[in-house]
Amino acid sequence: MLLRIPLGALVVAAAVPSLSSQTLYTIHGGTPATATITELKGPPGLPLGYPGGPVVASFPTTLPFACATVGPLAPPPFGVLGDVAFDTVADVVWATDGTTITSYTPAGAPIVSFPVPAPLGPLTGLGFNSAAGVLIMTDGALIAGAVTFGAGCVVPIVGPGMIPSPAPGLLTDIEWDPLSGTFFGCDTLGFVTNIGPAGAVGPFGIFPAAGLCAPGLMPSLRGLAVDTTAVGVPVLYVTDGFAINRLSPPGVVAAPTFYTPAPCFPVLTAGPVSGLGFSLHGVTFSLPCHTEGGLLPMITSTGNSTEDGAMTLGLVAPAPPGPLFLLISFALGPPFLFDGCTIVTVPATMIGIPALPGGVIAFGIPPAWPAGTTVYFQWVYFARGGFAITPGLGITVGMP
Repeated sequence: MLLRIPLGALVVAAAVPSLSSQTLYTIHGGTPATATITELKGPPGLPLGYPGGPVVASFPTTLPFACATVGPLAPPPFGVLGDVAFDTVADVVWATDGTTITSYTPAGAPIVSFPVPAPLGPLTGLGFNSAAGVLIMTDGALIAGAVTFGAGCVVPIVGPGMIPSPAPGLLTDIEWDPLSGTFFGCDTLGFVTNIGPAGAVGPFGIFPAAGLCAPGLMPSLRGLAVDTTAVGVPVLYVTDGFAINRLSPPGVVAAPTFYTPAPCFPVLTAGPVSGLGFSLHGVTFSLPCHTEGGLLPMITSTGNSTEDGAMTLGLVAPAPPGPLFLLISFALGPPFLFDGCTIVTVPATMIGIPALPGGVIAFGIPPAWPAGTTVYFQWVYFARGGFAITPGLGITVGMP
């Protein structure tokens, strides 16, 4: 059972900070029989280990289904096929090994799977326009979209129309930027190209991504994701398979954020990655605590913090909680030590929650929270002679 609470009624006022929280999806070689999709956050780099990470979860792409799902792929620098993308409205992960496209739940269950639709060749990149429900595909030379997905193993219809890539090199990833209403792609020559909906070079032009910071990127790029929480200027995550850099046009290192305190960092998976996708999942940080040394609780969330979207906040309590409070903050000040435990959502509004049926509350993102708004949550409750305090959880509102 969900206790539905309009968060706009819980919070008196909101200041919009410059921090952000979200996760990145990657796809990499895994075992010889399958690829692996991994969700990353961090790496930690701020006081109290903000945020947690780096690995949130991972699952193999080759799983039992009515038809073949995504299989193994050659890791960089040996191959250019394969990619991953994310639909923040449906909360769905999309992946390809070049010849097969499969969508998965965040837990790794296949939803639909089909071969690459004609007339595209083997795919080097995937993207997703979540607001329009369009899967974006490229074989390195052409860019196409599909909007109708049948159940199971039905191949979608591509179109209408395809556009040629204006990138200097072979496109290895493609993504839609809702902020500018254009595509961004990366290629084998080390360039990022902004592409208008009709195929012309977009207003942000073509710029190099290699060598901007350390660890920097080698010229042959393998993945790109758009930070949909960004306002003002687009922000991109770009990888050569071995490092990930957070960049903005015309080729500058983007400012650090809550999720990415180090804008340039090594790939934190078991092997080099062949793509990037961007989600708006909540990000946990800090540690749980009990003031009397009792069992430790956890905070959870589901869904994506898209504008006008819906999410849940959950509490995993080792015993039935006593009086329960939800702390809500729009900025992170110095943490507050409470009887040996740390409250990280400072300053905060404290809301008494009379009951938590099923351990979760559901809420919609209020219209008053535009893209770029960051909100932090933390549960505090009485238990076994003391207070139990969960880690913090941050969300940043993004464009679908």
